[in-house]
Amino acid sequence: GSFIGELSLYAANMGHRVLSFEPLEVNLQRICEGIWLNSLHNLVIPIHRALSNKNDPANVLCYSPKNLGLASIPPHCFGRMRQPVAANRLDDFLAAHPFIEDDPNQDIIVKIDVIAASEAQVIEGAKNLLRSPRVKHVLLKMQKEWDPSMKLENNAVSEEFNNSFEMLEWLERIGFEIGAYDWTNWKPKSAREIYDQNLGNNLLHLILTR
Repeated sequence: GSFIGELSLYAANMGHRVLSFEPLEVNLQRICEGIWLNSLHNLVIPIHRALSNKNDPANVLCYSPKNLGLASIPPHCFGRMRQPVAANRLDDFLAAHPFIEDDPNQDIIVKIDVIAASEAQVIEGAKNLLRSPRVKHVLLKMQKEWDPSMKLENNAVSEEFNNSFEMLEWLERIGFEIGAYDWTNWKPKSAREIYDQNLGNNLLHLILTR
């Protein structure tokens, strides 16, 4: 999710329109406060939703007040606090709420920053959007090796990808060039290079461009 909206507000301050998805209410309140304090209500739309590969209006989010950036949907809980939240496929949400204008000259940047392999489920629910040539960049934080403890009820992290390598290969097939960055340097990498080389961390920060 957007956490407290620091990147959403930064993009809006540069004049960009932003859809800011955040499932945790306390974080969404911080985003709304930032929008109000910076007079960005015409540019940032805060949306109280979890993004997933299924539409579920009655999910429960669990979290710990000690780490509001780490919230999850059971059975994978990282805290004892509970909060109801609706989950949506991004494609279905955008079809029902056409926030994005049908303007082929307006580029789109997508940022995906979720916990412990949930990025696969977000991507599964956003395939139509990601196929659009208007999406020029995807900022993706992802797990190189999926944690077996994060498996779904069908004993898989993802319903469509067997591993994160297959997920990156699919993104390459629809036209994205993958780049890995370490906060100072951006280096183009293929999906195979990312897996054949030791980039020093299971948590990868990638920039996809087309």
